[in-house]
Amino acid sequence: MESAESDWRVAVREIRSNEDLHRVPAFEQRIWHNPDPIPDSLLRVWSDRGGAVWVAAREDFPDEWVGFAIAFPARDSKGWYLHSDLAGVLAPWRSHGIGRRLKEHQRAWARREGYSRIGWTFDPLRAQNARFNLQYLQARVVAYYPDYYGTMETSLTQGYPTDRLFVEWPVDPTPVPAGGGGEQRIAVPRDIGAIVQVDPEQARRIQAVVRGQFQRLLAQGWEVAGFEWSDTPCYVLQRTGAGEG
Repeated sequence: MESAESDWRVAVREIRSNEDLHRVPAFEQRIWHNPDPIPDSLLRVWSDRGGAVWVAAREDFPDEWVGFAIAFPARDSKGWYLHSDLAGVLAPWRSHGIGRRLKEHQRAWARREGYSRIGWTFDPLRAQNARFNLQYLQARVVAYYPDYYGTMETSLTQGYPTDRLFVEWPVDPTPVPAGGGGEQRIAVPRDIGAIVQVDPEQARRIQAVVRGQFQRLLAQGWEVAGFEWSDTPCYVLQRTGAGEG
């Protein structure tokens, strides 16, 4: 989870040189310990064809990266948007607002390039990510994708299904009218990562319950209105009047 402000002077910059892009896969592995990082050859193409790669570093150590973000142009039924594929911060530097600085820089870049919205996915069971995306950034959930990436044997997932929420973040936000007809809540663990490491089967059971709740409520016309951080974190949904009865 990110705090609102950084304790340090952090600079965010776009990288384009082959030397810098070549560093990204190893840096990604430092953050998530995943065995299959994104190849720098793909980053080269995205960087040249409408996307971008950004890194964050303390101003006093500009070559020592503490975070990064990657985005590329994408298209859906509503048209073109900027898809934010990866964004991460090294563990010792989290909770200092660096993730927020990266996203704000990304939004400013998207505005200059003519994008009207940014979209990305995240694991709905990751309560801290939900808090950051929905409470701090105020992105809006637009879809739930069961097992979006298929099986991924990483330290984060331990092979449990890769369900994802897809969110949109308008480049120029406008007020969203409040829903009516009461509220529903979908509770998630405060730290699913700890459960995954100790008991992956329990994580799968929790995920199945959360998946069923999201699919049922979204189909009935409920919409995610926010996220509450408490002893039992939860998504707050309000009725929109769309969907099935």
